[in-house]
Amino acid sequence: MTDQPWLAADSTLGPWPDPADQAVFQTGAWILPDARPLSPELEAFLDAGEPPVYFGFGSIRAPQDLSQMTITSARALGRRVIVSGVGRPITCG
Repeated sequence: MTDQPWLAADSTLGPWPDPADQAVFQTGAWILPDARPLSPELEAFLDAGEPPVYFGFGSIRAPQDLSQMTITSARALGRRVIVSGVGRPITCG
């Protein structure tokens, strides 16, 4: 489709280091609509307090201590969290 590589990432969250570099075309995030309902457990969690922090890591190769860093960050902020995992989200109040 093009001779340029495409970077499908939000320009704020994942900017190309040199925006003036015309070698890469940044498209923005590719988000597909999802009309599936949330699980009753997740709905109950969301309704039970302040909006949680969402941790989603996509398909990255995660460092071994990523889960501990996630927990430490949430506790430092005093926030509830949702961690996106394979299959279903994990909630932590």
